[in-house]
Amino acid sequence: MRKFKELLGQVPKDLKDLPERFVSSAKELKSVKTLAVCAMMLAVGTMLGYFSIKLDNDKTVGISVIAPQLVSALYGPVVGGIVGAAGDILDCILNPKGPFFPGYTLNAFLGQMIYGMVLYKKNLSFLRIIISKILVAVLVNLPLGSLWSWMFISKGYFAILVGKIAQQAIQVVVLGVLFYMFVSALKNAKVFQKMLNN
Repeated sequence: MRKFKELLGQVPKDLKDLPERFVSSAKELKSVKTLAVCAMMLAVGTMLGYFSIKLDNDKTVGISVIAPQLVSALYGPVVGGIVGAAGDILDCILNPKGPFFPGYTLNAFLGQMIYGMVLYKKNLSFLRIIISKILVAVLVNLPLGSLWSWMFISKGYFAILVGKIAQQAIQVVVLGVLFYMFVSALKNAKVFQKMLNN
């Protein structure tokens, strides 16, 4: 509870330096190291796209978002958004699960941008990671994901929205834990620091 209060206390400062983080993230694109890591994470994300965690007969949790989320944490919202959109397009080409739809590419772009806004140049604590996942679920995946599903099936928008709440809640926890473990492993192996442009 104390850590949550501390994190809430940082919100005004986080919002104040948000424009600066966008500018800093855009500058990251000038680095060859950034581009190399982004290319590597796109490849890793595409490979992870072939694996998913099955929840029940029709619901799965895709783990491919871990790679672009790492890019967002390392290089910020601008780089993260670009890699998120590029990863979605690449996944549709190499691992198609249906026809390409730009709405889902927009989701990937916005989601990774939010991760970058919350995680870039911050302590990657478990609580901060979970909060970033909750924000993406509430601001992007639930409203826009339900809208795109509504456009493809005849079911009502709110019925789809309600049906996605449990799935998103599970994804927040499962993917939050996996991402935290992934980042912790990289830090312990001293790989995370080498990926940063210091």
